[in-house]
Amino acid sequence: VSTSAATLNGLITEQLGRFPEVDDRIELDDHHLTVRSVGGNRANEVLIERVGTVPPPAADESVGAGLGTGVNPTEDP
Repeated sequence: VSTSAATLNGLITEQLGRFPEVDDRIELDDHHLTVRSVGGNRANEVLIERVGTVPPPAADESVGAGLGTGVNPTEDP
């Protein structure tokens, strides 16, 4: 996303083309931004959600993978 905004509120205002209101939602790349609360002309609280699915780690990349094999790599078989 190309923007001249220096703040999250500036980005939201720029994308909407107006000041944000509660429940306004914009999509940026793989994220959804939802305005949860406003004060005056600015968003006070914004929910940022990543969209799409993140693939689960492969078996050898999961937490604890390779531990407890009973093999000491420094010993000769």
